[in-house]
Amino acid sequence: MARFRGTGNLTLGDGTDLPVVVDLHSRVEGGRRIWDGTVTATDERRAGVFCVDLGSTRPLRLDIGADGAVALRRSAPDSVAVEVAGEGPAPF
Repeated sequence: MARFRGTGNLTLGDGTDLPVVVDLHSRVEGGRRIWDGTVTATDERRAGVFCVDLGSTRPLRLDIGADGAVALRRSAPDSVAVEVAGEGPAPF
């Protein structure tokens, strides 16, 4: 199993940037590497923390670059992108 943890900013539709932590782990199934994990962001306007599960319940795509950067993209019209700089070893 491979792991990746990084930090970055989540830009909301209204232009607000929220600090996020991305925590990923992977497993190999049928010769393919499957990534799961969470994106946790703090939204001070709502005085709380929210967490997005990156499992099969969300239509999300993760693009992990050789430099450890992660691009998180929603596969839906209300697209959200997160660029995350990796901390620790590259996740592949």
